[in-house]
Amino acid sequence: MADKKNTIENTLADRSYTVSDQLRFLGSTFYGGAGSDYGQTRAWLGVDPDLGVLPDVQARASTSPEGSRQRDVSIGYGDLGRFTTGERKEFEGRTAFDRLSGRVGPVEGYYERSEGQQPFDTQTDLYGGTLNLGPFRLSGEKSKRTTDSISPERREFYTTPESEEIRKSVALEGSYPVGTGILRGSLQREWSKLNFPQSIWEEERASYSPPHKTGANIGWGGRLGPAELLLQAQYNKLRGQNTEYRVEGGIRIPLN
Repeated sequence: MADKKNTIENTLADRSYTVSDQLRFLGSTFYGGAGSDYGQTRAWLGVDPDLGVLPDVQARASTSPEGSRQRDVSIGYGDLGRFTTGERKEFEGRTAFDRLSGRVGPVEGYYERSEGQQPFDTQTDLYGGTLNLGPFRLSGEKSKRTTDSISPERREFYTTPESEEIRKSVALEGSYPVGTGILRGSLQREWSKLNFPQSIWEEERASYSPPHKTGANIGWGGRLGPAELLLQAQYNKLRGQNTEYRVEGGIRIPLN
């Protein structure tokens, strides 16, 4: 005999489906707000369904003092998994982007593709990740920007008409309580490479690698008696050039 369709599953006649489940399915949490900080203005609006199997939706818009703007819409489950699509407007022009991001335990990752039309048609692929190890944070990022720098009339003379800009970076950051304050430090390294268009008369593609950058800083901030103290030392090195050192400090004493 053929199986009959279960007509009571996920209804109030189903013992495993309670009145509370029905109300949670119909209910959602709406939120929104706006704010300004150091000249940057932000606004956001979202809905978070109370039923955990449904994703939340967010809409955001922001402007900076330099005139750049961004607006986007995203859908996902908090930081566990999220898809974001939107548009940025900067001095180079408008750029549309799609971004995937997620987190599993101490590991976070993201991938983004963006496309712009000014001053040339560009496409950028950006991906990276972070590993959180207690007081330490290890992160890495790589981007590849392709630009159509050859006009359509001359493209027949090039085997590779696009130019590429490739950037890589890795950073190690950490913080730890020391005394009455927090000791913070970081170490960064950056690489980049430029690949130029290759004409039909060239045997290989010309490229250029700018000097690598290395930077480090360490600092301590906290209370020393009635005063708030901040000390910081920085190290910057551009390959082939002189090393730059900097030491900064500040103290603040509340009047009341």
